[in-house]
Amino acid sequence: STVAIIHSFPAWFYPVLLARNFRFLRRDEFQQRGRAVPGLLDWTAERLGIWYQPTLLILLGLALLLLIVVHFSYELTRSENRTRELAEQLALLRLRVTELEQSVDTSDNGIDPGSDSASS
Repeated sequence: STVAIIHSFPAWFYPVLLARNFRFLRRDEFQQRGRAVPGLLDWTAERLGIWYQPTLLILLGLALLLLIVVHFSYELTRSENRTRELAEQLALLRLRVTELEQSVDTSDNGIDPGSDSASS
């Protein structure tokens, strides 16, 4: 029984691999994968103490959605942190440019372009 479950994993994850490659299963292919181990849903529900087997599918679907939400939350947090870091770097660079422009302006104001000290 356990060996059959272990051997059925490739059949169950094959649609996921196909979806990652943007090739989706036809309806009959998906049903054929579902028949790889006929009692897998019943066996798993029984082991988990679930009385009504389709509830297990709903539970697995909700668990998958929860994982997706957690993953997106993590990615959003990373993106916000990176945006904040980039905004801080931009502010520091603008400050530095402003300081450099002011230092150039003050050095230009100290020299009178109309006077020619070399000709005197």
